[in-house]
Amino acid sequence: MINPSECRQLKSGILSGIVIFIFLWISCLALSGGFSVMGVKNAEITRIVRENFLYRIIFFQIKIFLAYVFVGAITGAITGLFWATILNRLLSVTKTIFLNTASVLLLHIYFVSRAVLKYPQLFTETFYDRGGLLRKIQVFITGINPLILDAAGVILFVLFIFPVLAKFVQEFRRRGRRPGISLICFCAALFLTVAAGAGIIYIRHHRVNKGPNIIFIGSDSLRFDRLSGNGYSRKTSPNIDRLMEKSVSFDSYYISCPRTFPSFLSILTGTQPATHGIRHMFPTAEERQIKLPLLTSILKKNGYATGVVGDFAADIFSRINLDFDIVDVPYFNFPVLTEQRGLEIHFMLMPYFANDYGRRIFPGLMELSHNADPGMLWQNGKNDLNRLRNSEKFFMVFFFSVNHFPYAAPHPYYRKFTDPSYSGPFKYHKINRVDTKEDITQEDITQINALYDGTVAAFDAAVGRILEYLEKTGLSGNTIVIVSADHGDSLYEKNYGMGHGEHLRGEQVIRPPLIIYDPFRKYPVGKVKAITQSIDLMPSLLQRLELPVPETVEGKSFLPLMLGEKEKTNDYAYCETGIWFTDKGDQFFQKQRIMYPDITVLNRIDFGHNYEIVISDQYDPIVTMAKHRMIRTENYKLIYIPTHQGVKYELLRESPGGEEDENLYGKYPEIEKRMKEYLWTELKREKNMIIRNDYLIPSR
Repeated sequence: MINPSECRQLKSGILSGIVIFIFLWISCLALSGGFSVMGVKNAEITRIVRENFLYRIIFFQIKIFLAYVFVGAITGAITGLFWATILNRLLSVTKTIFLNTASVLLLHIYFVSRAVLKYPQLFTETFYDRGGLLRKIQVFITGINPLILDAAGVILFVLFIFPVLAKFVQEFRRRGRRPGISLICFCAALFLTVAAGAGIIYIRHHRVNKGPNIIFIGSDSLRFDRLSGNGYSRKTSPNIDRLMEKSVSFDSYYISCPRTFPSFLSILTGTQPATHGIRHMFPTAEERQIKLPLLTSILKKNGYATGVVGDFAADIFSRINLDFDIVDVPYFNFPVLTEQRGLEIHFMLMPYFANDYGRRIFPGLMELSHNADPGMLWQNGKNDLNRLRNSEKFFMVFFFSVNHFPYAAPHPYYRKFTDPSYSGPFKYHKINRVDTKEDITQEDITQINALYDGTVAAFDAAVGRILEYLEKTGLSGNTIVIVSADHGDSLYEKNYGMGHGEHLRGEQVIRPPLIIYDPFRKYPVGKVKAITQSIDLMPSLLQRLELPVPETVEGKSFLPLMLGEKEKTNDYAYCETGIWFTDKGDQFFQKQRIMYPDITVLNRIDFGHNYEIVISDQYDPIVTMAKHRMIRTENYKLIYIPTHQGVKYELLRESPGGEEDENLYGKYPEIEKRMKEYLWTELKREKNMIIRNDYLIPSR
């Protein structure tokens, strides 16, 4: 029986925990900042939030408040039970409250420290960015050996749990309660019955996987040149490197648009953005009604089970029906955006909810760009794979976001290549701010590149776990594995700045890796150097599977290149920019473009389709007209740049270190003529646009 002293300690512990966590909730609200979209703050956004989503925000904060109360009650119950077990006498109210309060704070400090070590990006705004003692605390925590915290955790567990268990055992023995033999036999029989039933169900419903299966492992913003297997100096990708040794890799693989939504639609339809109609990240509901044959649909008609799993950058798959059976990705709309900011400010709750269980309670956590954990994503994907592998054959897409800015890899990857003595603003991650002129040093650039390389290593570790899973389950012998990306990223090379989709200079953004491992065939070609495009992947896979290629497909199968039957299949590659998120900044592309408003004005909330963020109809034609476009041949790149002063061109020559800075346009008329012919071939695909004086002009 619990005596009065123990009862008081337990009640005091629970009450202390709840009070402390309510105080933490209030503190986080008091420290919260303003509201922004894509890093761009705007008074109009604040007005829209206040007028349309205020009640939703209030209810969401109530949910967060209840989460604080729940965590506080559980933490307080643990500490209260501990002191109720340890103490055998009745203490004063003051001493009881003091003991429980101190214990709750001790536990909370431990959990916060572990979270800061693993996910420092979640706490940077509150600790590191504020400077002073708070910055020193975060730097200290992220610099310690995680084994120290693990040891502290074991000690706390023993201190809190062992006395409680010891008392329960003592009480159990004192009362003379021992399980009878009949109870033991009943439990054993029940276990055997359940196990036998599960085995029968498994045998009846489990189908032998025959393949060929296809797993597409992609990572947003993964660069070709940052894989150590492609000659990079740092050992960033040992697992991918080993896969490359038995695969076919592509050295000149170009994407159609360096934005996730249009890029993936080109991959899955085999068509250019002008044909499938997704030109940017914010298509309307009408534009998302794709009428072209999809790779997923064709595979499903031929017996494939299909699935996609991903974190924040994979939300495109929940905003459009691409005919996947399993869609295990976050959802993005304006309410989610408000909830995302509502979660970000509650850093004191993150230690308890920055995990898979927390993401189920608060799905908006999956949309946090600075909390992309490839290990956590793999655990979700593993569950999906376990479902799909019971089918005869499957097509599975893994889409990771860790390589996307802000380059926020979890421990240990954020410090794998970085300098521990770095004390600048980008110690743990780097937000891309295209609306301001950055005062950035070479030391900052070195740090940002090291952070990015850490994200590559984090992605590579996840690839290794997928490959290990295939080996253990016996699927490696009948599964085609593809490693690639939707695009790459610029990281301050030359004058290219940081980011993707704003311009087409350089190879870093438009040329991601493509690695194909096929256990069924031994291809004579290990590397394909000829130009290939993302629109070529769909027809290549269909030809490999001996399935018909739809007439709508604009890409060309590169299977003959892998077989050594042809030296090239394309004369050129085409690519176009996405939306400029802001009309401010000092970057070169801001001075070489047709201007339109920033994203807070450009977009609208589609109240008729679940509050999704879409581009306003009035701006869609000018966004299409203003795009920069590129033709890439083996040795040259022609960039088409419409401006208010006329259409300008850049002709750049490929050199061992990348394109030369010098614009050669006007010096090689024959080359320019041929590349313009290629360009007009692509521009003629445009719908509701006409060409006049080199401009693409809206025809409606």
